[in-house]
Amino acid sequence: LNSLTTGFGELGLTWSVPEVALVPGISDPVLIFAGGYDVNKSLLGLGSSDSMGRGIYIVNAKTGALIFSATPSDTSNLQVTEMTDSMPGSVATLDSDGDGKTDRIYVGDTGGNLWRMDLPSTNKSDWSVFKFASLGSDSTLADDRRFFTQPIVVRTINKEVTRSVVGGNVVYSYQDRPFDAVLIGSGDRNRPSSESTVRNGYFMLRDYDVVPR
Repeated sequence: LNSLTTGFGELGLTWSVPEVALVPGISDPVLIFAGGYDVNKSLLGLGSSDSMGRGIYIVNAKTGALIFSATPSDTSNLQVTEMTDSMPGSVATLDSDGDGKTDRIYVGDTGGNLWRMDLPSTNKSDWSVFKFASLGSDSTLADDRRFFTQPIVVRTINKEVTRSVVGGNVVYSYQDRPFDAVLIGSGDRNRPSSESTVRNGYFMLRDYDVVPR
């Protein structure tokens, strides 16, 4: 596959390792991967919007046939015009309801954004993508964070404490609230020592929407 293959016009330098998975409505195993790297991001200074490597692809692992794509292109199965930065890292997959099918995907991009894709049913028209977090900016070099690595998703529970007063007495109640912790570190893997002024970091975000949208 390359950018000249029909349906894959957004493919850049595909550095990520495809994830093998089963998805709703498809009997064969699939490969899920991001669009790849755009050499535009190799230019010195602040990063700017890319023209390739933007998006998420799902292909049949046996035949290589395209099953679904979400990219800024109007030829995609799902057009996401807000995707403006290349995605060189591997995707993270999650089976949130334990049915053996991947129903959620996370991936970072070189603009410091984290994307979430939901596959809630066998109907592909129900599959959706949205920007889960924006952790970078192209306005200052210090905030020009880029994600090249695969996110890590950890299922956990947060115990929330509520304080109330009943009959003059302070009463504490406890409630378990599940969330999925999404962890990812920023850094320019293409030039790891060249941008010392960027405030890179390792981020943990809580996703309380624990069921497919």
